[in-house]
Amino acid sequence: MLDLCGLARESWASPRSIEPETPVSESRLCARAKRRARVLVVEDDNAMCDAICRSLRADYDVVIARDGVKGLEAAEADAFDAIVTDVWMPKLDGITMVNKLRARLAPSTVPVLFISGEEAMATMAAAYAAGATAYLPKPLDLAWLRQEIRWMLAYSGFARPASSSV
Repeated sequence: MLDLCGLARESWASPRSIEPETPVSESRLCARAKRRARVLVVEDDNAMCDAICRSLRADYDVVIARDGVKGLEAAEADAFDAIVTDVWMPKLDGITMVNKLRARLAPSTVPVLFISGEEAMATMAAAYAAGATAYLPKPLDLAWLRQEIRWMLAYSGFARPASSSV
């Protein structure tokens, strides 16, 4: 099956078989497919941030922010197609950062993937209440992270990247 720009849909389908509720127009999808998606990574742990960025750079333009304050500033200053953020960070946690972003840039439709070493239901519920599209636990499975980002971008109308490592 081919999507609107002729890309093979089977190669980027995620384990979730959910199709977008609202069809994406052909012109919007094709225009976005002509450039690489921009992903903002907000993570305070250097090793985790480096691993995430190495995993994503082949397919996406990645911008790094090392805490929630810098992440909020970056997201307000520039347009991103997806945001990956840690939950617990110094200065401003990821949930508060996303709440502020959604309030200031309403209606913000940028998909957000939260990552955290904490799997407490209260934290997950707060992340989803802030507008999380996905929540992945640490230790992080980088292949699953890439798959979730592809799914989020496809759902939001962004075509699959030209080169894909999964």
